[in-house]
Amino acid sequence: MAEKVMIRVLPVGALQANCYILNLENSDRCVLIDPGDDVNLIKRALSELSLTPECILLTHGHYDHMLGAAHLKEAFGARVFIHEKDSVYLSDRNYNLCPDCDASRFIPLAPDGFYPEGEFEACGIQFTVIHTPGHTPGGVCLYLPDQGALISGDTLFSNGFGRTDFVGGDWTALFKSLKTLFNLPPETFVYPGHGAGAPVGDIRKGFYR
Repeated sequence: MAEKVMIRVLPVGALQANCYILNLENSDRCVLIDPGDDVNLIKRALSELSLTPECILLTHGHYDHMLGAAHLKEAFGARVFIHEKDSVYLSDRNYNLCPDCDASRFIPLAPDGFYPEGEFEACGIQFTVIHTPGHTPGGVCLYLPDQGALISGDTLFSNGFGRTDFVGGDWTALFKSLKTLFNLPPETFVYPGHGAGAPVGDIRKGFYR
């Protein structure tokens, strides 16, 4: 039986993007997913949990999901991963929408690696990387089949889906990505990039009423 993965959510920044902290139940190593802002808040949470981040995983490259990544990489030496098609978002404000944010806090960042297609391990946690373009070209969802959990970024929310009117957005691609996610087991719990989560089966019903 797979060891339990603890999943904690920490809404950060003006847009209240969900930063996720994941660790195996008996481990002091953790994965940060989408540390979009409020670095000091994230650091306090890690300290209270006695966790050290070794990997930072980004579902996509918009600033509200990655603005804290460079600061946390510097503080902890954590390795940063993103899909190759979103790598430009980490250094170009015209892609990551940081003209809308306080640009003085943006530090261009080179990723330490790109996601493979399929299986990916970080801090002992087994993920399946699902490439879900549409909101951005390199958007991904991180699926934990043994836990029945999906970290969906801005591809899928409990009551909707990500916008496609930004640079790199593609509605046709997003529609195909949503169809892929709706084929997951209906009890799979979706942990979205913003707002509360819900089982993917319940979300799917809302789309096809």
